[in-house]
Amino acid sequence: TVEARNVTVTKHLEDVTTDEECNAGFSCELSHDDEEVQWFLNDNMLYPNEFNDIKKIGKCHSLVLKHLAPEDSGTVTLKGERVSDSAKILVLEKPAVFMKSLDDVVGEERGMITLECEVSKAKIRPVWKKEDVVITSSDKYELLQAGKTLCLIVHDLNRKDAGVYTCDIGTD
Repeated sequence: TVEARNVTVTKHLEDVTTDEECNAGFSCELSHDDEEVQWFLNDNMLYPNEFNDIKKIGKCHSLVLKHLAPEDSGTVTLKGERVSDSAKILVLEKPAVFMKSLDDVVGEERGMITLECEVSKAKIRPVWKKEDVVITSSDKYELLQAGKTLCLIVHDLNRKDAGVYTCDIGTD
């Protein structure tokens, strides 16, 4: 009779918490050095590429996930024919910051002005205000977002439009 090998994990994967756009490393050691394994992130098989660095040195299997985003949070799993191990990954979102702030703008009556700023992330929900009153999209106000550029266009200017305009992106 032939007995099946009893492949075991001798050093388990550990949970990792990291920041958005950073890397995270996982390593696992098995009892045998000839066990083939595959890596998974949230049940999706991973392949070596510019985002996944997968290595095997003897009994040690390692994975480095690069340029992580919050949506990469979940479970990292190593699976072999006779063994598997899992760990949690939590990717913390970086707060958005202003890369280019609003400039003072002067406009002419019945004309229009464009207030523009740039932020560090594309997926944010800005809140535009005039004198601390929230502005919503209308015939008067046009709110635009193109990638990381945020714009407020004020149409049909009159004296009542003078004041302090702000863009709030939810950070200090």
